[in-house]
This record gives sequence, structure tokens and C-alpha cells, in this order.
Amino acid sequence: MRSKKNVALASSSSTVTKVTTVSSTFTPIELVSVVLYSGVTSSAPVGGNSSFEFTIDNPNSAKAIIGLILSGNGLSQINDWDDNGLSNSSPGTLSPNVAPQGTSIQFIFWPWSNPSQSINSGQTYNYSISFSDGEVLSGSVVAQ
Repeated sequence: MRSKKNVALASSSSTVTKVTTVSSTFTPIELVSVVLYSGVTSSAPVGGNSSFEFTIDNPNSAKAIIGLILSGNGLSQINDWDDNGLSNSSPGTLSPNVAPQGTSIQFIFWPWSNPSQSINSGQTYNYSISFSDGEVLSGSVVAQ
């Protein structure tokens, strides 16, 4: 069983850039917080202990998370994720992780790569979160 670290996100440790498709009636998703916990990624046959957690406010209609990318600091780009923290033989899926309309919701994903990779505390990593309506939130975060 994984233990979760309780670490507050310092505003100086993350930078958020929003890239959106905007119309006159569109209000973009707001990224409230993002935390990357250091450790190792999951891989066959070993489970990892690193996680990527973020909270968003979605003022728009419900939308699914369809892509999540983590890269930087010597890390081979991670495109595969587990959304239940249990997979160690193959990556899980991002579906059906949906941000309902008018809600603030937290998502937790565990990075998966084969071979496993280290995510080091104090290092800066880049992320990109893609949604089913074409909206993308991207930025950087310092691993805790």
C-alpha cells in the first residue's frame, strides 16, 4: 500500500500556463493546485510511489481528461498513467476521469513507464493536461 505525503503546494514552486481555445462565451478551466510527488514510476513488475495530483475548477460543461504528459530533467516523456495506484504490469487509463460542470475536483494519477524512472525531489518537471473539448493546461512543477 502506498503512503501519501502531505505537502502543501508553495506558490513559488509551480508555474502554470494556460493554452486554450476561446470563444466569446467560453470560460477556461482554472488550475487550482498541482503537486508532483517524487519517487519512482510504476513499471512491470514493480509498482511505483510517485504521483501527480491536481485540482481544477470547471465552469463549463463536463469534459474528460484525454491526455497527460510529464517530461523534463532527464525524464523520458511519460504518456502512460494509472488512475487507481494499483497497476504494476501495464499502464492504466485516463478514462473515465471526467470534470463535471460547475465543480472543483481533484485528480490523482500515478506515472507508468517501462523501465521505471526516478522523479527527484526539488527538480522541475513540465506537464500538459488535455481535455476532450480541446482545452490544454500546461506548466511546470517542482517535485516534492
